[in-house]
Amino acid sequence: MGLLHGNYEQIFWLADSQNMKIATDLYSRLHLLENYLREIINSYMSIRHGGDWFEKYSYEDYINKYLKFSEWFRASRYDLYKKVDNHLYNLEIDDIFMALKAAKKKQITNVVKRALEDIKKHEKGNATEIASVELLDSPSLWDEENFDEIFSRAVVGRWKEDLSKRRNMVAHNKMICRDMYNDTIAAIDYFGKEFKKADELLKRRIKSEEIIEAIHLRSEAEEAMNLEYCDINSELLEEQDIIEQLNETDDFICLSGIINDSIADISEKVEDTLLSLKYIRESLQEETFFEDDELIRKDLLQKYIELGDNHYLYTTWKTLLEGTVTKEIYRLIEDALQEHLLSIEQKLKNVRDNVFYVDLNCFSEGDLVRLQDFEGNEFSVNISGWFCPDRGSSNEVYVNWSENGVNSVYGGIYISYGDYEMTEDDIPIPCVEDELVVKFSEVNDKLEAVVEGIFEVLDKIESQYVELEI
Repeated sequence: MGLLHGNYEQIFWLADSQNMKIATDLYSRLHLLENYLREIINSYMSIRHGGDWFEKYSYEDYINKYLKFSEWFRASRYDLYKKVDNHLYNLEIDDIFMALKAAKKKQITNVVKRALEDIKKHEKGNATEIASVELLDSPSLWDEENFDEIFSRAVVGRWKEDLSKRRNMVAHNKMICRDMYNDTIAAIDYFGKEFKKADELLKRRIKSEEIIEAIHLRSEAEEAMNLEYCDINSELLEEQDIIEQLNETDDFICLSGIINDSIADISEKVEDTLLSLKYIRESLQEETFFEDDELIRKDLLQKYIELGDNHYLYTTWKTLLEGTVTKEIYRLIEDALQEHLLSIEQKLKNVRDNVFYVDLNCFSEGDLVRLQDFEGNEFSVNISGWFCPDRGSSNEVYVNWSENGVNSVYGGIYISYGDYEMTEDDIPIPCVEDELVVKFSEVNDKLEAVVEGIFEVLDKIESQYVELEI
């Protein structure tokens, strides 16, 4: 067969002894080459994007191809390697580069892709208002990793248009002449050299990042040692760390006590008072005080009138009570008293509904406490400014007392984040100390006075109601 020439009409090949050795040699070489490419890509992408990068970011068509090619194996009784992630090794060789060019961090299904393409095509200027058509133009992993710098267009094009065709000729037992054999060997050598260069470039990228990370870690370790030498906390405080430290200071402990021991009880106290008031208002009627036309509970009416000791008709009611009180006079007093009790009820509800306080274990800028007294005056303790931890810097945060929207008393929190500088002898010395100063006791005094005033009024009302109930 080695003497075969071209001038023949037709040959029926009965046995493959001629092609077997050539095909076996080429297939072995091609198998090593294509798996080398898969190894290069998969190793780099797994380090950069995780071992499950193919499954997370690949285009739907390539996922389906993988599932189709591995379908028989996954359903077989050979379980040993079924948990091994071999996605990239189950793709045809001309799909290896194409799968990377289609892989995206923001992947969409074929159905969604076609819908977005239709919207972009037909709606044009309005497309972005209708749907997220920008997803169509999101960069692929190929673009993000700048693989054009690693695998040139010539390499990618020749791999798809030439070598993959040769590989299929070999794999599918086509006749291979000596010229094709020699050309395929040359192509394999070419790609072997190109892939080796690509492998070195990608490893250099990873190594560079590892070196940068190592330098960063070493720098962090040196900084921590220098900070500790200067008696500065080596861990830069975070917001929650600062809040925890604040809650250990005297002024915050005092504020927490006012909130937990008093302010938190205001609403419940008001509810109890409203229940008593409801009973008193229901009892304020003619039958409670009169029998026929005679006033028989003058003493009780006197107590009711004392509820209106700040009413503008209070002295008039007292004068009327010294004489004979008829039903007509009583009705005038009852109407005014009921109106007065309704106003007290509304004030109580306003006090209850305007109680606000935060959990001092997780607060932020803004109001810490809000209250309203029985006169409708509004009070608050608020934080102005916030903490921005940074080495060598400081923050000044104000704790303000506000009355009816106007800040009248100021307190504050000062914090500095320690840092150091190196002397000419390379000795670290502190240039900024770790410091925390908290001072807003006057704000707490103002808050405590308002809270006490609210409870005094509640206690007074409650004591008057208790007398009426007796």
